[in-house]
Amino acid sequence: MWYVYVCEKDGQYYTGITTDLAHRLRQHGNPPLRYHEPHSTKQGAAHREREIKGWSRTKKEKLWSAVNQVSPSCAQDKFYPERSEGSPGRGELIFQSSKKPRKSVCPSLGREIRRPYLLLVILFFCGCGTGYKKAGLIAGGYDEVNMEDGVSRVSYRGEPETNPDRVRDFAFLRCSEVALAKGYKYFVIKNRESKETQIVTVDKGSSKTFYEPTVFLTMKCLKERLADTSSTTIYDAEQVNYTIRSRYHFKPIEPAASKNK
Repeated sequence: MWYVYVCEKDGQYYTGITTDLAHRLRQHGNPPLRYHEPHSTKQGAAHREREIKGWSRTKKEKLWSAVNQVSPSCAQDKFYPERSEGSPGRGELIFQSSKKPRKSVCPSLGREIRRPYLLLVILFFCGCGTGYKKAGLIAGGYDEVNMEDGVSRVSYRGEPETNPDRVRDFAFLRCSEVALAKGYKYFVIKNRESKETQIVTVDKGSSKTFYEPTVFLTMKCLKERLADTSSTTIYDAEQVNYTIRSRYHFKPIEPAASKNK
């Protein structure tokens, strides 16, 4: 995923393209980010960059005044611009404004949601936060698919604005539970993906943006540790379970090693 961005440095607007927005802003000295938009190809991003560079200062300011985008936090160590093929990434709209500003459209539900009800939905999402739970039809949580014997694809979808590190931890917690439930002591991560779905609400011409992080982990369960551990990290399922539960003040399940002491 490529990004076109506009930041402000020394009173001037700088337009550029990058695949890592947070890293590029740090290279610039963390200036204010005025605008950013995603593109699937470098060519598309470069074309848009040239277009914006040719605009006047006033026209550039109208761009982000109309969109009113929320800048991503550059203070976090983790930033997830990548996405899985065919899934929405950062900057792709789930809630889009219709022609009438007092309504928003949710394509995933296939119907219009009037503004008061949409606000109630957003408040419900944000008020609940991301607790550790199984995913619902709309609410976030964990889910898994058994791909073959001992191999599962585990996902955890956070609520809007949830810290991506928390979502990653909960995905690992679910991996440990899957391994233990099947009678395995260890597991390895064969593949990991992450994405952030952008949710935009529109109210009386102004917009508000939320980001909903999701982490996907393809895990393989092991009865014993591998002899060669140089090429992959082997996780102790009981230890992972205990560590993450303790970190988030859940009731911990003590590792067998601790019980036997």
